[in-house]
Amino acid sequence: PLPLPPPPGFNSNPSVATSPPVDLALLEHFKTYIAFLSTLSELTQHNIGTAITKHFEDLFLMSALGPSLLQPLDIGAASTTLYVREAAPLFSSNLQRLFLSFLIGDFTGPERPDEEGEHFIRATLIRRMTAPSEVLATATCRLFSALIGMHDRHALDNLVMRNLASGRYRIDETPEGPNPAQPILKQTLNAQDFNPETRYDPQKSIPRCL
Repeated sequence: PLPLPPPPGFNSNPSVATSPPVDLALLEHFKTYIAFLSTLSELTQHNIGTAITKHFEDLFLMSALGPSLLQPLDIGAASTTLYVREAAPLFSSNLQRLFLSFLIGDFTGPERPDEEGEHFIRATLIRRMTAPSEVLATATCRLFSALIGMHDRHALDNLVMRNLASGRYRIDETPEGPNPAQPILKQTLNAQDFNPETRYDPQKSIPRCL
């Protein structure tokens, strides 16, 4: 697995239970690599962008990131998770879609209880938010927070809106009948429209549980 450190801002003191070891030089090298790949993926000359995108999917996501993220060692998995969290904002539009699909899948429509087995990485990350290891649980929660903060419609639909549509958090009915607040909720969600030009702040609209 890749020796992936957490992002800056985490205490590098090995005695701090929630902080994996930090190698800032390696982290900056990795972020530079992701930024370079993102730039190349947008080139159209001689199919360079297509080749880079294929390289990113086959050699990085499938061969490197997947095994490192799913490794059984909590400290290694936590380091990888934090490493990915730092790189997430750097992906170009071409690579971001592949990155999100790899982590959380392409699910649409209301979330189903039986879909956990359809995307192993997404299900594993969700379970890790309540892992016995505080290091791993904290890293995973912060990763999900970063994904929601990317202001990407696919990420918001996949991680937030599908839960509302599934009825897990129904507020449209009360024991006394329809909830009068429901039209206000629908109006608020439609007004957001997940416009990438709007600086949507998920912490103001989503319960701060991550």
